[in-house]
Amino acid sequence: AGEPDRYLTFGGELRERFEAVHDANFGIGAGPDSYWLQRLTFLSDLHLGERVRVFAEGISGLIEGEVGPAPPVQNDPIDLAYAFVDVVPYLDGDQSLTLRAGRFGMSLGSGRLVATRAAPSAPNIPFRFDGVEMLYSAANWQATGFLTRPAKDSGHIDGSNPHTTFWGLYLTHWLDSTYQSGLDLYYLGIVNNPARYASGIADENRQSFGLRFFGKKDHWEWNLEDVVQVGTFGEQSVLAWTVSSAVRYSLDAIWQPQLGLRADVASGSHDGHDGQQGTFDALYPNPEYFNNASLIRPANLIDVHPYLVAHFTRTISVNGGADVFWRYSTSDAIYGPPGNVEIPALNTGTAYVATAVDANLQWNIQRHL
Repeated sequence: AGEPDRYLTFGGELRERFEAVHDANFGIGAGPDSYWLQRLTFLSDLHLGERVRVFAEGISGLIEGEVGPAPPVQNDPIDLAYAFVDVVPYLDGDQSLTLRAGRFGMSLGSGRLVATRAAPSAPNIPFRFDGVEMLYSAANWQATGFLTRPAKDSGHIDGSNPHTTFWGLYLTHWLDSTYQSGLDLYYLGIVNNPARYASGIADENRQSFGLRFFGKKDHWEWNLEDVVQVGTFGEQSVLAWTVSSAVRYSLDAIWQPQLGLRADVASGSHDGHDGQQGTFDALYPNPEYFNNASLIRPANLIDVHPYLVAHFTRTISVNGGADVFWRYSTSDAIYGPPGNVEIPALNTGTAYVATAVDANLQWNIQRHL
């Protein structure tokens, strides 16, 4: 009483999800599979004034009915999702600097390279990072700097992966006072020993440089992003890239329809013996980047995805479209969301991979459901 900036919040989430797959892994070495997924979280969030925060969240992920061994990202009966301390050494008007230490999640920009992996159709256990983070905010600027190691996905309470170090700096500049449009500029570095691609297994040191332009004006929304990657992969040099675009137009009509088009290109390796690793590494991406099925990772890929959104009421909407996928290079593989080889390199002229058709009905019943 009398100190409204000191408070303790408790919360949690229960997610139940059923999946059924015919010819899993695109029919390569796997038949039908169906299973039930459950995710349960419980959190506590303690604020000691404006300058100190202590956050902790436990998580339980279970899978039942699956064929074969359950992956740790789906079957982790009890684990520590997040546990960190925030200290705010500088707070002045619209400027603040927060220092964070512990285990935390990160979602940067559109989530193309760094996301939480906590979306509704994502695996049970999210991406988690152990380390330190700096968060700066001002009137037209936001900055995030971090030095981390990813937490292990081992199926039980465990520490960070000692073979991978991940760091970066992400800057956002808002171009208008309404925060409707902005520009992101970022650098991400990773040392991964070892990394795995279709061309082989080797120690990797990769640097990513990205630029994103996003915004909303009148009836238009846009999100454009370019990334270039350099570094080393064993004895090979790394030169990879991606170009991503998403544009949406809203019509003044019944159900407030929105027409959208997404298109992406992510580079792949043309020849495993040319001394160059060209496969784009999406790092820790949003698994729902293409659709809720989460079957393909944005690497060695070209896709075009027209879609439609309609809002029947304030809480009920429907969206759907068709996403067509091709290989960027037929000499490289198609990769699954964790980075595994989903479809091997063909070394033929056939670039077409698949077409994904999706339709989604969403009902936001209330804030918690």
